[in-house]
Amino acid sequence: MSEFVVRSNSSATALNEAVALDLLAASGLSAQRAAYIALSVNDSAPALRLIVENPGDEWVDRVFNADGKLYKAEATGDYTLPGNRPRGIRRGVRPGGRRQGPDSADGVPAVRQRLQRRRLRRGSG
Repeated sequence: MSEFVVRSNSSATALNEAVALDLLAASGLSAQRAAYIALSVNDSAPALRLIVENPGDEWVDRVFNADGKLYKAEATGDYTLPGNRPRGIRRGVRPGGRRQGPDSADGVPAVRQRLQRRRLRRGSG
């Protein structure tokens, strides 16, 4: 393995990725290699980290043993909030990543109206 990624997650959920990769490999499906390391940077105390094989050309050759293309998504998202009030956040982010107003045709207003009617029937509106 010549290219790998060091996972920085140090919580108990970091184990999930390692277990999932082991299960994939054990079931005969293509999976990246993973291992635990003790990582120390600039004389800091060692920390337990997970390293995961970078799925590149070497990985494709090893796993699929064939010529082909590997497509990767580019993470080009923008995580800024469309305002600092909850109302602005609710209006700014919609399914599909489109910016839409309250009168959009994506079905969200209809769902919102149905939920409001249900609350009114229960007396919690």
